[in-house]
Amino acid sequence: MMDLGNPLHAYDFEKIDDHKIIVSDGYEGKFVTLDGKEHTISSEMLMISDSNKPIGIAGVMGGYSSQITEKTTKIVLEAAYFAPASVRQTAKKLGISTDASYRFERGTDINNTLKAIDKAAEMIAKLTGGKVLKEPIDIYPQKIEKNIINLRFDYARKIIGEFIPDATMRDYLLDLGFRIIRKMDNPNKEKHQLDVVVPYRRTDITEEIDLIEEIARLHGYHNIEPNFASVIDFNRDTIPTVLKPLSLRNKYRTFLSNKSYTELLTYNMIDPAYASITHNKFVTIVNPLGEETSVMRPSMIQSILKVISFNLKQGNHNIKVFETGKYFLPTTNISNSFLEGIDEREQLIIALVGNSNPRQ
Repeated sequence: MMDLGNPLHAYDFEKIDDHKIIVSDGYEGKFVTLDGKEHTISSEMLMISDSNKPIGIAGVMGGYSSQITEKTTKIVLEAAYFAPASVRQTAKKLGISTDASYRFERGTDINNTLKAIDKAAEMIAKLTGGKVLKEPIDIYPQKIEKNIINLRFDYARKIIGEFIPDATMRDYLLDLGFRIIRKMDNPNKEKHQLDVVVPYRRTDITEEIDLIEEIARLHGYHNIEPNFASVIDFNRDTIPTVLKPLSLRNKYRTFLSNKSYTELLTYNMIDPAYASITHNKFVTIVNPLGEETSVMRPSMIQSILKVISFNLKQGNHNIKVFETGKYFLPTTNISNSFLEGIDEREQLIIALVGNSNPRQ
């Protein structure tokens, strides 16, 4: 792990039922890790098991039941590549952070797995007088191809804000271990861009902007002169028609404010429980901050009812309020939507509660 960046785990061979190792999710129940602590495992967590029981939490920590002791004479080495997101979610839910999970969460070199286990086996045999009994069992059914990214030199210079020659950028990438593919089918195009093959170990490089960041880093941020001049032409960027403010909006606001109404400004994101008051279907946010802000409001009614409820609880029983804002509904008609599948419209809502005039 320290040498090649690939964590491994060793099991006591005699403690593995039927001498089988199975990698799968779906296990639910209690599991005791190497440190003697008990954890509750849920079905989405990836586990290492034998034919009868779990023996390790994949990418995080091994199990107490299969650990190496002073009586162990035969071991099984495991080297693997785990999806970073899977390990990260499991470690976070269980509250465990280990040297292994720290590396697997950030991505290991999938091409380095066999090399790592071979080296570990060699070192164990050499330093302990042990013997390697079998060749490694390699299970790699769907080979992951190396990522190939197109890099445009002019675009890189525009992003960095500094003139860096094409050859210099190319050398930077070669120095980092990237491989360059020449475009022989279009020699003229090749002068202005390259296809770059990303090594397996660089799991952080997924798109063109990542390559540009690497070039800027090697060039030196201190060598990039700051330029605060705007390159945005606002005269050309017009607001889409569906997002333009309604012409009557300010007239309504001025009229109602002059009639002693208080204007509200509430959130567009609300609780699904509130949204279901008026609608059965609504727009759900993929990655919400919390359940209470996980859907886009299908109406302004929910927001204004919540404000009224809060005021009544505070003893304010005479209320005159209004709000102009957006509501969002799922739709299959894309002709009238800014984002596909979402019908975004503006609404004016007015609420009156209590007495129109004070008793005195």
